[in-house]
Amino acid sequence: MTETGLEGLLELARLCRMPVQQLARTSTGTAISSLQLLQAYQNGILIPWHKQQPEQFKTADELLTADKGGLVFVPELGIYGDVAELDFASLYPAIMAKFNISPETLDCPCCPDHRVPELDRHTCRRRRGLVPQVLEPILAKRARLKRLKQTATDAQARQTYDRRQTALKWILVTSFGYLGYKNFVFGRIEAHEAVTAYSRELLLQAKELAEAAGFRLIHAIVDSIWVHKPHVGEREVADLADTISRAIGIPLAVEGVYRWLIFPPSRTHPRLGVPNRFVGVFRDGTLKVRGLECRRHDTPPFIAQAQQAVLQILTQARTPPELARHLPEALDVLKTSARQLWEGRVPLHDLAITKQVSQDPDAYRRPCDTAIAAHSLLARGVRLAPGESVQFVITAAGDPDPACRVRPLAWGVSPEGYDRAKYVELLLRAAETVLGPLGYDYAKLNELLELQPAACR
Repeated sequence: MTETGLEGLLELARLCRMPVQQLARTSTGTAISSLQLLQAYQNGILIPWHKQQPEQFKTADELLTADKGGLVFVPELGIYGDVAELDFASLYPAIMAKFNISPETLDCPCCPDHRVPELDRHTCRRRRGLVPQVLEPILAKRARLKRLKQTATDAQARQTYDRRQTALKWILVTSFGYLGYKNFVFGRIEAHEAVTAYSRELLLQAKELAEAAGFRLIHAIVDSIWVHKPHVGEREVADLADTISRAIGIPLAVEGVYRWLIFPPSRTHPRLGVPNRFVGVFRDGTLKVRGLECRRHDTPPFIAQAQQAVLQILTQARTPPELARHLPEALDVLKTSARQLWEGRVPLHDLAITKQVSQDPDAYRRPCDTAIAAHSLLARGVRLAPGESVQFVITAAGDPDPACRVRPLAWGVSPEGYDRAKYVELLLRAAETVLGPLGYDYAKLNELLELQPAACR
């Protein structure tokens, strides 16, 4: 309901033939199950009460080939300008529809020449599969809703169309997961593997077509590619997307062209990038952030807001070289935030770290912060179940006594306050993610801002 609202809920209720009240309290998996069962009934297919189709035996070599998943490139580290991001629309469901992938169409006896890339399998050409029959109208309707959203002049209409297409997006996403779910009536892991095999092949084809058009691939992940070409224009990028779409047979949309785009290094392997971690600004001024601290649910709000403030300053840069001009202002924001931390002026609720309890408090084997907070609450009669969240504040990160390291936020203000040095460290680590590629790593930030307790009192 958060993303789709009532409009999306009603869209799914009509599509899946389910009561609104029931759909609001169930998962999208139940919705796609309802759709597929209805299609099977309409086709006169006998639906088994309990599935009895185990996974086929594979050798170790066959398993390594089949179970690769989607293709993910390691991004080239650095700061780039004139980068275009292109995304396949609902890639996996589109592959299932285009190549007729369904449990009953895989390895049919009539079409051995319709091969699946890399795998010793084939799909049927003669009869339409159940899963493609279900997905085709959803794909078409979502594409139509997205076009209506783009042409709508009224803000309320755009929001309605967006919520409806978002609801259909989650149905399509779930359909792929259920295709490989062993306990689902129409699930078959071999069909799931066939979809990812096609996706790897199509992504490589898109890469080759982009390079043939004079672009350089700097990153690709499953259903998206990032390509660079100096002084590239929007029209040239749109032409590339059309060329790839026609060649592959699946729509490729232009997400946008970046003014500047940063791929920061991994903290554990500084020479490598992280596939789903980047930040950039499109030419229309829109900021796109993935994988940074301000997007994580376990980042303290104060740290996330400080990083977001730095990013907002950098959005003023129109080219990569202009980023350096805005560094002094960004550093001033960091220094102000660090001073607030050192002086103890930040409310505890803005420093709370939210973590999910993954097991019963008594089952934790080592004193991680989540376990310590859960045990502290248990000592006062509050037992958290796996899946519940706990909020805590770091009070003394290096204390030999684990019970003193963190304090549940529910306990309120503590006499010892919070661990100022630790929170400044978290602040600088978050800043390093953005400013590191610009030459300001953690050590340089610490030295430049002179973040010592005495200097900030």
